[in-house]
Amino acid sequence: MKSWIPVAALAAISSGVLPPTSASAQTTATATTSPEALALGQSIVAIILPPSTRQATMDKLMRTMVDQMKAGIPVDGITDPGLRRILDGYLADIPNIVRPTTSAFLPKQMDAMAQAYARMFSLAELKDIAAFANTPSGKSFLQRGPEVMSDPAVAAVNTEYFSQIQAINARTVPELKRKIEAYLKAHPDAAGNKASGGAPAATQQ
Repeated sequence: MKSWIPVAALAAISSGVLPPTSASAQTTATATTSPEALALGQSIVAIILPPSTRQATMDKLMRTMVDQMKAGIPVDGITDPGLRRILDGYLADIPNIVRPTTSAFLPKQMDAMAQAYARMFSLAELKDIAAFANTPSGKSFLQRGPEVMSDPAVAAVNTEYFSQIQAINARTVPELKRKIEAYLKAHPDAAGNKASGGAPAATQQ
């Protein structure tokens, strides 16, 4: 069994579920926005992901992504039943593994999205967006967005995507491992930092 499969699985899931929080986004989070713009941003986010159904929506989206990812990695090539059970169990448990973190960060992500909308759009644009979001069609369009991931056409593309990503991992991870091992061999003092809980010593310059 390829050791990179679980790593690729977590990377794929974590990158596809929630809006990313970059260093630049964290830096600009304190930028001044008008109270009216922020309130409109918050109202739009509340329509897109209503608080009462927010967690359930994210759980469903997570499982959809996991199922598509499982379909895109070559687990069928694992013939040993014991190894297959371990991998299948791990993949099936990914939503449960990441759920506590997802739940903890969900309110922060929603607040960050509201702030982002308040900065990205003018007050007039926010009013137009909010007006659309409050129509039956607008509300349905925004709230049903995550359902697109379950559409057969989207699922097929995502499955192919995950398959190609794991193929890229298969090609690149051995070379990365070789470079790290060579570096640690040339810099044995760096190996002692691996257990410190910080970034891998090979990336600390």
